[in-house]
Amino acid sequence: YPAANPRTDLATAAAGARFYTERGEAEASVARLAFTSQVDQGVSLASGAQRSGCWFAFQLPSHKRALVTSVEFFPPTNPGRRQRVEESVFEVQNLTGDTTWMTIASLKDAVLTGASIAQGWNTFEVSPPISAQAFRVRILPDGCQHHGELMRGVRFNGVLLDTTESASCAIELRRVYHPLSSAPGGFVETPATLSHEASRTPILTKLTPNQGTARGGTEVLLHGSGLQPLGVEEGTSVAESVQVFFNGYPCTVLEANETQALCVTSERDSGITAPSTSVWVAGRGRALVAGENSEATTFQYIDKWSNIYSWLDSEPPVDGDSVIVPQGQSILLDQDSPLLFFVLIQGLLQFDRKDLNFDATYIWISGGHLSVGSEEVPFLHRATITLHGDRWWTIELPFIGCKNLVVTNAGGLHGGCHTLNLRHSGEAATPCYVRSVGKLDLHGRPGISWTRLVQTVEAGDTMLHLEEAVDWPIGAMILVTPSWRGHQEEVRKVQALHEGGFVVEIDKPLLRQHLGDWWHHEAVHSPTDLRAAVALLNKNVLIQGDESSLRPGNSFQFGAHMATFFGGEMRVENVELTRTGQAANFGRYSSHWHNLSPGRTVDVMDKAYLRNNSYHDTFQRAVVVHGTDHCVVRDNVAHKTKGHSYFTESGDEHYALFEHNLAVAPQPHPLLLDDDMDAAGFWLPGFTGWHRNNLAANCIRGWRVRTISGPASRQTDLTFFNNSAHACGFGWHLKPPHAPPTLNTFTNFTAFRCSTGMFYYGTGNIMHEDHRFIECGTGHFMNHLSNNLWTAPFFTDMVMVGNINPNEGFSRSWLGIRTPMDSDYFFTSGMISINYFNTAVLYGCFKTACTMRFERAQWFNTTRRTRSDMYKSGIYWDLDGTLTGYRNGFVSWDEPFNRFPDVCQWETPEHANGIVCGLDNGTVRVRRLQVFGVEPWQTDGKNMNIYTSAGKGYIKFDWVPLYGWPIPVVAGKVYDMKINDPNDFQKMTLNYAVRSHVFNEHGWHYTRATPQNEGIKLHLNYTSWRNHFASSVGNRLHREPEIDDAFGAHALKLWADQCEPYNLTNSSRQKCNGEYTNETGWDLKKELEEHLPRLPEPDGRLTTVLPVRVVGDGSEASPWGPAPGMPSGNLQQIFTPRECPLGGCPTPAPPEGREGYDVFR
Repeated sequence: YPAANPRTDLATAAAGARFYTERGEAEASVARLAFTSQVDQGVSLASGAQRSGCWFAFQLPSHKRALVTSVEFFPPTNPGRRQRVEESVFEVQNLTGDTTWMTIASLKDAVLTGASIAQGWNTFEVSPPISAQAFRVRILPDGCQHHGELMRGVRFNGVLLDTTESASCAIELRRVYHPLSSAPGGFVETPATLSHEASRTPILTKLTPNQGTARGGTEVLLHGSGLQPLGVEEGTSVAESVQVFFNGYPCTVLEANETQALCVTSERDSGITAPSTSVWVAGRGRALVAGENSEATTFQYIDKWSNIYSWLDSEPPVDGDSVIVPQGQSILLDQDSPLLFFVLIQGLLQFDRKDLNFDATYIWISGGHLSVGSEEVPFLHRATITLHGDRWWTIELPFIGCKNLVVTNAGGLHGGCHTLNLRHSGEAATPCYVRSVGKLDLHGRPGISWTRLVQTVEAGDTMLHLEEAVDWPIGAMILVTPSWRGHQEEVRKVQALHEGGFVVEIDKPLLRQHLGDWWHHEAVHSPTDLRAAVALLNKNVLIQGDESSLRPGNSFQFGAHMATFFGGEMRVENVELTRTGQAANFGRYSSHWHNLSPGRTVDVMDKAYLRNNSYHDTFQRAVVVHGTDHCVVRDNVAHKTKGHSYFTESGDEHYALFEHNLAVAPQPHPLLLDDDMDAAGFWLPGFTGWHRNNLAANCIRGWRVRTISGPASRQTDLTFFNNSAHACGFGWHLKPPHAPPTLNTFTNFTAFRCSTGMFYYGTGNIMHEDHRFIECGTGHFMNHLSNNLWTAPFFTDMVMVGNINPNEGFSRSWLGIRTPMDSDYFFTSGMISINYFNTAVLYGCFKTACTMRFERAQWFNTTRRTRSDMYKSGIYWDLDGTLTGYRNGFVSWDEPFNRFPDVCQWETPEHANGIVCGLDNGTVRVRRLQVFGVEPWQTDGKNMNIYTSAGKGYIKFDWVPLYGWPIPVVAGKVYDMKINDPNDFQKMTLNYAVRSHVFNEHGWHYTRATPQNEGIKLHLNYTSWRNHFASSVGNRLHREPEIDDAFGAHALKLWADQCEPYNLTNSSRQKCNGEYTNETGWDLKKELEEHLPRLPEPDGRLTTVLPVRVVGDGSEASPWGPAPGMPSGNLQQIFTPRECPLGGCPTPAPPEGREGYDVFR
């Protein structure tokens, strides 16, 4: 009877299951751990047990089989380990007939997050269910070859059945006695058999009523079939032939027939026990209970609030009273409560199935249970819980505060759970001891919390066409998110539902347009969801602060708060929370998990959640996860929360899941963190948690990552998948700088009409896959990048759209990507730019003229690809020709001295203020030459004049960060430079290119850039006489250096025409004839000085070469690398002019009359 049973974890439900691996039962303990352990403990093979493939299995007893309905898998938490198991499969087998293993699911079917499977539980439905007796997970292809975690758990779910509808077994008599025997004998086999048949099995389907007083005496009618005894001896009472137990307490049967039985409950005299129902019928055996532990077939001992006998001394509470529900007591709230002061729940307090109000100042569930509906049977009436109190006069209790609905465990506070500072280390944490677990269960009417439009609505429309059918109540408040920057969401009431709930009629026309479209383009592999969201704000279960919290005064913005502290189970779904959170009171949020892990992770994992709730007009946040692992936050709506809406607090949280949540218009909060004034939809303290399928709309920041010190800075893995930001200031914002320790992959992010789609002050170690920036002011904006040459591309398969309407002919975006201002390792592989028209898409490296790499670029209705500003723009390196038309083509800002007609083109429409240099054979290189460290200081701020065979120009001084001159140069060319100042340089540093760019092969999966010999020749002009120049590298030559010389080789010369007026000796004239030499000599200096100041001092030139020599061919035997003699660090040369010869300046003659005295040399 599968339909009568819930889904069951087959491994734990089947008594006598056999666990084994491909090596048999020798590893039974490991296999058992895989199928039964809690997920805070990893499953791995024993040391030394690696093999090429492995599997974990369990087998049911031979008389059992199962209908498999789903499989769940929790992969390793480490991204690298997840990738190793991503091809694993789930298989089932029968023990008779066809015994081959059959694959029913594969991890490849899981949603991919970059190169790895989704974190957390991945569920695979099996439809129709499959009958099987053995079950396994097979790890492929090489996960078992390496030590380390293989999974956190695997579950096969389904319905347990016998192999046949009937069975029989022989009857055996043991220990047979004879009256004359002094000892019992052995056993006797009889010819009789005992038959088991489904047709004879009693079935219980319903109890009426299913509640009654703990004092007993409640008549309960059992409904079902096969309830009448068979083969009962005459004179046997009904009570003997039909036995019923509710929660372990007997219920005496008065009468029974085939379909019904009537019993009377006994007193519950040993406290509250686990819910259970047991029925035994003579001649038939134990009954099959439909929906085991469901409300329909479970009896509850509970006393009504309205019954005066439920209260001590028969005195029900009145306004101002405090109420204690002690351990072992169950109370059914069947009428509105008075305005209570303190409610302490150590037993059970349950709402009846009717409209109810509950008012109090404190509600503390201390090891007890507060229940409004259940997961199986949600609450369908109206329940309102209102918390009262003010900021000044209501006393805060330790830990838990006031005006609260909080849950804790009984025990565990004194020297217990809250003092346990151990954090997750990969091993299972032993739960700290508590006397009883507190539970908060709030389960409102199920329904869709938010959905999307499927048809654009214009201003004046009143009909909303939705993606999903809804059953939202008439009169309920709903909101529609904005589709334009600067627009606000619109709140309306449901007037009527049409077309089965797919169309909602609202009470007043909308004032603005809200999109209901997917955006398509032939070059983009999948459509982009730009549809506005429609969300329900009102729910039938309401948690709220009192009305005084809305008005100025002692209670102003001092709302209710709901939390669990240090332990306790909190399950809240389909609930409305408003006037919640206590402004300026840290730790008092609308809903809050506070420091449950690791000591009480057991109260959260696979148990606790906040889902399908509505938070609106709160005074402090919506959801806060603090120091707690495995939290589930799903399908919620947060609107106008003060401060950040969804908040992960300290950074030591693990596996917090935020999935399909909506954040709309969080409000500035001046009394929390400083950045709460720029409230975010989602706030993270580091790279932790799982954010999937969420939408932030009209937020100052959609996602804010502000890495804090401590554990947050060490977190390594943030899953960021299929999230969207609409009409936000920043779709994503990270500041201060932070890079995760290991590579993270973010997949499928859409920023639509945000001022800035993504902003990084500084980061690295992230690969952004399939990110889409649609009509954003700036798509991506970055200041600093800490990647290196071999880090994965920062963006892959990115899409940027300037205007979703190509017919408008202009771009709503003013820039696609602003790359880092000072990093040479920004790399984009795959970029589609659409409808930017004459607006530039790329701009960057504006601080240091650094180099950006691009490949696989596509352009549609985009005539302006790059923008370059004079003197302070970067160099765009086109690896495959899709940016410039040349493989290894380059774009830099246009300088006349780089207009070499053989390799460069200028004034091209695709590159604003840019010059394109490249050849079909891909041999051109454009590099950055940095000139800095120049002395004296009088040269600071002056222009650097530059001359080449192509033309002349100048470069402005860069004050920050280089403090020098960044110059784009074409490899193989000659550059003549002079600082525009009468002072000559006393020291100068030259730095050519980036070492890894010129000596290493680089690229990604598609294009490889290989090293080649390159370099430049420089003329450095000066006006004051120099004997020679000291250098950090290279030889001084007697001739003009050439590009074939060693790196840094140099020589100097004086201009011959300027030496002509001097009456020089022949030997000195040879040093001043315009020929290169390694030094000019002391004699020449003396002769020149004889004519000063009557004649001007001749000018000179220092010439040097900065060639790059590469060896190797890229093979394993001969990798690329620098040739012998190349500098070991930066490709750098430092020049310092010297007036004295290499042997030192001559010793001057002693002053007259001072012969014989030492003088300074």
